[in-house]
Amino acid sequence: MKVLKTYTIQGRNIYCDGRIKLMSALIEFTPAAYGESYTGYDLLRSLELKYPLLFKNAPFESIPDSCARDFYLFNGHLIAQTINYLQKSNTFPPLIKKYGSTTGGLKIKMLFEYRSKRAAEIAVSAAISIMDALVTAKTYNYERDQRKIEALLDKRDNSHLIKVLTDEATLQKLPSFHWERSQIIQFGLGANQKRLQSSFTNRTSYIGVKLSGNKEQTKNVLKTFGIPVPAGKLIFNQQELSEAIEITGYPLVVKPLSRNHGKGISLPVEKYEDAVSAYNYARSFSGQRGVIVEQYIVGNDYRVLVINHKFVAAAKRTPPVIYGDGKSSVLELINGLNNDPRRGEGHSNPLSIVRIDRETEMILQLHHLTANSVLELHEELFLKNIANISAGGLSEDVTDLVHAQTIFEMERVSRLVDLDICGIDVISRDIGEPIGSGSGSVIEVNAAPGFRLHTHPAKGIARNVAEPVFQMLFPQGTSALIPVISVSMGVDSGLLCQDLDNLLRGAGFTTGRLSAKGLFINNWHNSNLEKSSRNKKINRLFKDPMIDMAIVECLPEQIIRIGVGFDDSDLVIIADSGLTTSGLSGKDKQIFRALLALISTLPATGHLILNADEIAYADLAAAAICEVIYISINRGNPMITRHIQNGGRAAVIGEEDMVFFERTGKQRSIILPGNLTGMKTPDECIRRRLVCTFVTGMIYNAALNPGAFNSTGHL
Repeated sequence: MKVLKTYTIQGRNIYCDGRIKLMSALIEFTPAAYGESYTGYDLLRSLELKYPLLFKNAPFESIPDSCARDFYLFNGHLIAQTINYLQKSNTFPPLIKKYGSTTGGLKIKMLFEYRSKRAAEIAVSAAISIMDALVTAKTYNYERDQRKIEALLDKRDNSHLIKVLTDEATLQKLPSFHWERSQIIQFGLGANQKRLQSSFTNRTSYIGVKLSGNKEQTKNVLKTFGIPVPAGKLIFNQQELSEAIEITGYPLVVKPLSRNHGKGISLPVEKYEDAVSAYNYARSFSGQRGVIVEQYIVGNDYRVLVINHKFVAAAKRTPPVIYGDGKSSVLELINGLNNDPRRGEGHSNPLSIVRIDRETEMILQLHHLTANSVLELHEELFLKNIANISAGGLSEDVTDLVHAQTIFEMERVSRLVDLDICGIDVISRDIGEPIGSGSGSVIEVNAAPGFRLHTHPAKGIARNVAEPVFQMLFPQGTSALIPVISVSMGVDSGLLCQDLDNLLRGAGFTTGRLSAKGLFINNWHNSNLEKSSRNKKINRLFKDPMIDMAIVECLPEQIIRIGVGFDDSDLVIIADSGLTTSGLSGKDKQIFRALLALISTLPATGHLILNADEIAYADLAAAAICEVIYISINRGNPMITRHIQNGGRAAVIGEEDMVFFERTGKQRSIILPGNLTGMKTPDECIRRRLVCTFVTGMIYNAALNPGAFNSTGHL
């Protein structure tokens, strides 16, 4: 077997609504390599024997019965299900189709879900290698490929936080884009887009980030405004350690000036020799920037999340802990802890792996234990002094318990440090008591805090902390989208796109246009992207922060092969797309389904312009959930007559003017423009004249009624 080609299907398509990302792969089989007696069930039995874990977890039972007697279709389904398993995708059931081959073999085309293009390509290659190995009685080590796929997916998601944000964006039907070769993710389109990197936003204050990165300066600012903070001192050499201890007393905390995730921290330190060791440990992280020695505050560890200077959530953090059973070693108990399916590497899982590091070794040494020691039954051992989730800690939601004064002070802290999203670390005996009453202190203020401890607490209510992020980025009354006009008008589509571009720029819009002629930003041709695929050009179009109006040519053959390319339109124009009948057979069936996919991009507030002179388009109109506007070059068109009688809008062209029929049945006449692009004869571009004149009227209406032509679809 070999992969001939793979390509992605983007946006709305003839297979699903476009919210699921699909990839197509064309695979060629050589019959001689398998032998005539080999059946699909032989492969399945071999798969169960050689790869029991793969067989157990991949949903092979969902293979259609219709494929049971066809070895190649059966094999294609096995490959597709294996691809899904390797990518951990199971939303979209794979589609398989068999083709003949001029080389004597057979081709299988499969359609499956993907999350990362590169990860999916590796999964395709690995799945084929597994099936080839089954037939040739060999074994293929797919675990290596699976590790690569997981690493790519983890890198794409960047963190659990990014996954939480993109999931919320999907719920809110906000488009999102991962920027290539970066950890930036974009929400929204064109000029209305917002970008995030981790939980930094494009409105996060640089000064706030720098200030929070310097723990000593942050403490000084908070102390100046009466926020309780622990006493301490910033030191740069060991000689200053004794002076700092005189200020703080024992027990104390030693930590680097500017590290996060609890790295380099030692606590509680109760004697000078340990303070010296802790200083050297902290300095290994901070270098020449200095080390903070501060008072150790007794109490529980809390993280308070503030977004847009409003309190959102709070969690109590607990260090990872093991309990003895009288027979297992410390190492075995830690391994058992790490077997929790919620734990994993990096930040893409709800909980982190617990590692035996210097801090854990010091704790074991303090308790006269080693990794091989056996704890007594029910004996408790905390593995870290700090409770950071990244170090394997657990969280308990306490949002509803925080005192009102503490909430006010936390919101005040976010403004003092000037961070739009911040995580405030608080030590307090009881979060239900006001922090200003002497029951607690602010330990740190963190820029770009994680969300895991709030969205997936080990105990308590899971909080939706992504929603307030989008409420901040896109306040009520603003839109994340830009108006999109989709054009499907046969050979005239490109010219109509250019005509509309000219009209819209004249109305003051900064346009982005994509057609067979290329990608244009405000009518400037971007020749550097000519070799890019259509879907890549669409991504570039919607990522461009200049454009506030997009015009995209969408031909049925493109939609059939690679999808519409996006999910939402405000205006769809279908006038001449090669559809001769709406019957369900042959080429017309595919064209009809493609046009339905294009129409599905319209919301209820959108507008669909259809050519009433094509009788087949009546069925397309029936599928629209928005207003349908008919155009015709025949004033006696019966479809127009019925549409007007039912209160619809329509436009009919005459020799020198256009008659526009309002919803009320009122008529008005508009003189046709005579300067459209590429005009040769009146018959060649008569419908382009009609559409452009009609859209001109829409723009004129928008000028009289601000906001009437926007991304909500109101025209």
